[in-house]
Amino acid sequence: MTGKGKISRKKFFRYFLYLLGLPLMFSWKKLVESHSDIYGMKRQMILPGNLPNGITIQDELLIRKDENNLAIFSSRCTHLGCQINKYDADGFVCPCHGSRFSFNGDVEDGPAYKPLNRLEYTIDPKTNNIFVKLNG
Repeated sequence: MTGKGKISRKKFFRYFLYLLGLPLMFSWKKLVESHSDIYGMKRQMILPGNLPNGITIQDELLIRKDENNLAIFSSRCTHLGCQINKYDADGFVCPCHGSRFSFNGDVEDGPAYKPLNRLEYTIDPKTNNIFVKLNG
């Protein structure tokens, strides 16, 4: 039944799907871009400036403070991403696979082989609050 000016059913559906697919692809692209902007944004956490000296574990952060220095690390283990929630006299300890990190974030014992992610921060001179930039 293919005469002059007629197209086959197969070609019709192919063209129909192409025409239907193009707007869907553009819509999908816009949806992905809008969500990647949200998830790609740098998040930040605000800490009070009066943190005590010593080690503090707070949410996603491992904080080491003394009189002159402040170091803030991500609490995610660099081995498989478990959240580090404890420490002993020697350093931070991952509860999942036993990786140990010094209080400077360096690997002391594996299976992790990368140091903890050190996070950037700024201190507001007016309020003395600490603004920590979390990696998205």
